[in-house]
Amino acid sequence: MRKTLHIALAALFSTLSLGAYAQGQTVIWEENWQTAEKGKLVSEVVNQKAVYTINTKDGAAPKYAKIYTNSKDEANLELLLPQPENNETWSVAINDLQGKSGMFTLTYKYNQSKIEITSSTEGVTVTEVSKTGAVINVPVGATSLSLTFKNIVAKKNGRIDDIKLVAGEIQEVYTEVDNIAALKALGEGAKAILKLTDARVNFTVDRDMFIEDATGAIDFYECNLPFTTGQKLNGTIKVKEYKLYKKMPEVTAVTENNLVATDGEVMPNEISIEDVSAAMFCKLVKVSGKVSTVEEEYTDNQGNKKTRINYFLEDEDHNTVQFYRRWGTLEGTDLSTLVTGDEATVTGIIVPLKDNIVIGVTAFQKNNSTGIDGVNAEADTNAPIYNIAGQRVENVGKGIYIRNGKKFVVK
Repeated sequence: MRKTLHIALAALFSTLSLGAYAQGQTVIWEENWQTAEKGKLVSEVVNQKAVYTINTKDGAAPKYAKIYTNSKDEANLELLLPQPENNETWSVAINDLQGKSGMFTLTYKYNQSKIEITSSTEGVTVTEVSKTGAVINVPVGATSLSLTFKNIVAKKNGRIDDIKLVAGEIQEVYTEVDNIAALKALGEGAKAILKLTDARVNFTVDRDMFIEDATGAIDFYECNLPFTTGQKLNGTIKVKEYKLYKKMPEVTAVTENNLVATDGEVMPNEISIEDVSAAMFCKLVKVSGKVSTVEEEYTDNQGNKKTRINYFLEDEDHNTVQFYRRWGTLEGTDLSTLVTGDEATVTGIIVPLKDNIVIGVTAFQKNNSTGIDGVNAEADTNAPIYNIAGQRVENVGKGIYIRNGKKFVVK
């Protein structure tokens, strides 16, 4: 958790404006890792209201459930809940319930879509578990509480932070907003009742659903909404969590879906390459230009050296934009048929890739292709030249360069 004053003030403002906890509510236990040390096992973290342990298979020594920095914010510490294949879970023993029983509300921030929370305390039930919280029902007479947290998303580590257990039901205030732009204006972490008017479902695939209204676009990520590409949405939906992923706006948790879907149509925004910017994140666009390719060497997760082809569109003014196969199983997005020199139109969603703004392809077509032989002949003399950093160069001196996806040396 950040330790700086401006974050503390931001948290206070958030409480006042967005409504976190009702006055007089009893906080039973909370943990934001403020006193923790990076790299330490969670069982070594000291909390005045709870004792932490790590559960392993067959009594093996724990090694995964540790404190790490947030990848987007190194000042913020989080607990890693290891992938289920690592056979480690985290247990919390809370020894003082302050005489409270009945409904308890547990809230937290979690980066994966699913988490399992159980209790070994007699009579306790855990319900309504989501990526933002759960309801804990504690019987009268109970004086302590044990909770176990388990990441159940295969082959992915979880990160959990800002945990709070409160006696009773948390009363949260949701700001009413009339459009997507107004939701974004509330800032990251906002809770809102979002009204959509003739919003288009531009694209749904895997865990993403990209929606656009007259004011902007946003990704409903892992929200499991029932809508399909091309539908038009009207009504309201309660946004429990608004976030930014590499500056791209996302809704990552929702409830009370009162949106009504009717038939509509997919309408890409036809733009120039120069128009592509972060302001267009999540929008469906259609862009045309000449294809160029660059072969890149990289190291995979197993340490193996490999190569891949990066694809770009270029206009007459030498503006370029990268496009790539973001959704690998999506039919009609295999880019291997494209070669340098092709004229092409690419349809897709504006998304971040590393530190770049690119197009995640949903469809493409070649325009006026003259065949592979003709394209290669033209590319040999007219293809753009790049340095090994992928930057286009006009004046070639001594060095290593890339043209038509191949390296060559000028001595």
